[in-house]
Amino acid sequence: MKDTLMNREELKLACLALLDEAAVEHPSGHQGKSVARYILRSVNDDRIELMFEKGENSRANLWVAKSFARDLMNLGIECKEYPASDLNREVEPGKPRRYGRHAALKQMRDLAHADLVRFTVENVSQMKVLIAGMKSFHLQYHDPDKAESAAMPQAMPDTAKQIPDDHATSGNGKRVLLGFLAFVGPVLLFVVGVIAIGFG
Repeated sequence: MKDTLMNREELKLACLALLDEAAVEHPSGHQGKSVARYILRSVNDDRIELMFEKGENSRANLWVAKSFARDLMNLGIECKEYPASDLNREVEPGKPRRYGRHAALKQMRDLAHADLVRFTVENVSQMKVLIAGMKSFHLQYHDPDKAESAAMPQAMPDTAKQIPDDHATSGNGKRVLLGFLAFVGPVLLFVVGVIAIGFG
């Protein structure tokens, strides 16, 4: 798809084609003519929920958890942050609280209550860059046991260090051996000393 001059409908159709190719439909499904919900898998199998606004009255907006968007927010693509702390705030006293973002996000496990970024796509190249950036992304977790959701708040951008498998961590064997010797060593010395005194 080339970046020829497109109207809003053509741009959205092109973006949807790219998303259909790169991701799978979210379990909650698409929502009529309003939004399309997806799950994208990164090269490291991180689960990335996406929601694209395809309705004729909105711009080509792509919603994603901020944990996956940090490195994409400085690429010159228009974006806006939606912090979780702003959810369900009282706008006027005595009036119902407002969700504060697109209502279709409520059915998405990782996006409903997370810190989000909404990208406004202006051409096909920008959508390609966003998809490629998320597919190549990897999250580093402070606690690997809690890494079941890509949008966990403790998720941090990857560093050069990979998370080792507990059973394959280098140095484990050495630490076990040194611990064993530290415990058994003094006992052996005591036994040898007693034997030596007995023969003396």
